[in-house]
Amino acid sequence: MVYRDTVIAATGCSPAQLMMGRHIRTTLPTLPTALRSRWPNPDLVRQRDCDRYHGVCPLRPLSPGDTVRVRTDNEKSWTNT
Repeated sequence: MVYRDTVIAATGCSPAQLMMGRHIRTTLPTLPTALRSRWPNPDLVRQRDCDRYHGVCPLRPLSPGDTVRVRTDNEKSWTNT
C-alpha cells in the first residue's frame, strides 16, 4: 500500500494518484487534506514520463524545399523525398 502511494520521479505522481486522483490511506500518518481528490494533469504526466523516456524533443518547422528522409515498413533503407 505504501509503495502505491509513493511518488515516482518519472511521472511526479504516485500510482494511486494516477488511478484514483488522490493519495490512498496507509498506515503512515497522513493529513486529511492529502486524501482529497486532485487529479494530476494528464498532459504534464505524459510529458514528464513518455517524453523523457523516449528522448522526445521539439523539431524545427519544415519549409518548402527541405529534404525529408522517409522509410516505410516494407523498405530496409531510408529514401530522400
